[in-house]
Amino acid sequence: MELWLEKNDAATPHRLVVTYPLLQGQPSFVAEFTSWTTEPPLSDSEFTFEPPADVKKIDPTPAVASGTEGRK
Repeated sequence: MELWLEKNDAATPHRLVVTYPLLQGQPSFVAEFTSWTTEPPLSDSEFTFEPPADVKKIDPTPAVASGTEGRK
């Protein structure tokens, strides 16, 4: 994985390269970041998750490995 940053105090990302060396042909993904806008600064509230009113929270249950249910 490569992350190309601008060499200044902001260290703005410009490119992300992800290469998969274990896959045939070593495919890679490249993302180019342009037109960064850092003004006005973002507030913490913009990153707060607010679920829709009609959703219900479901607590996760432990997973059971395949073929082990009921064994002693």
